[in-house]
Amino acid sequence: MAVLAIFIVLIFVFLFQFISKVSVTSNQSKNQNFSKYEKAIEEYLNVNPSERILSNLNKKSLLEDIQKDNPEVLAISNIEFNGLTSYKVYLDFRKPVASWLVNGEEYFVDSDGVSFRANNFEKPALSIIDDSSATISAGKNVASSSFFSFIGKLVSASSKHGLDVSKIRIPPLSLRQVEVSVNNVSYFARMSTVDSAEGQVINLKKAIEYFRTNKISPNYIDLRIEGRAYYK
Repeated sequence: MAVLAIFIVLIFVFLFQFISKVSVTSNQSKNQNFSKYEKAIEEYLNVNPSERILSNLNKKSLLEDIQKDNPEVLAISNIEFNGLTSYKVYLDFRKPVASWLVNGEEYFVDSDGVSFRANNFEKPALSIIDDSSATISAGKNVASSSFFSFIGKLVSASSKHGLDVSKIRIPPLSLRQVEVSVNNVSYFARMSTVDSAEGQVINLKKAIEYFRTNKISPNYIDLRIEGRAYYK
């Protein structure tokens, strides 16, 4: 009897740990259609059947697998029991700080500079104006991940230092610089997308304070050379 009792307990433990069915939800998103994420998780578990036992599940590996085709996913915030052999997976999504229209397709970038196309939040107020004519080549987006990273970090650093970015423009034939406009400031700042976003934001804030103190109204300020600022 003791052996049978132990066997029954083990069966119950197994059933409560075994993941045969997954449903996805989020506390952040109003979107109720998470089928593509459920499919991605099921495919991962089919390839890694041992991880259908919850205690064996590698959440980091699962997240990375989901993000391959769904970069808008930020994290797996929780996995909770949802009935015998069924579990509910809670996902967190990247919140966009800016949008960018490229060849009729809308991209978003978050504060970490990660780009994605599926937005699960309200559309951000800030949109990048692209006058570069260089973002599309043979039907492909040629903007690098480092460019998106710069944009995200620029917006994040500006907010951190009390500057409200109203417009970001990519000038003709270049992805190595942007023109940044700030609310209540009449001139724009030229910044290099290959240098530190926060460093240039700090320099911009210092320049704004200097111009206000000395009652100077330039047309623009150039911050592309580290440690120096030029204005016209």
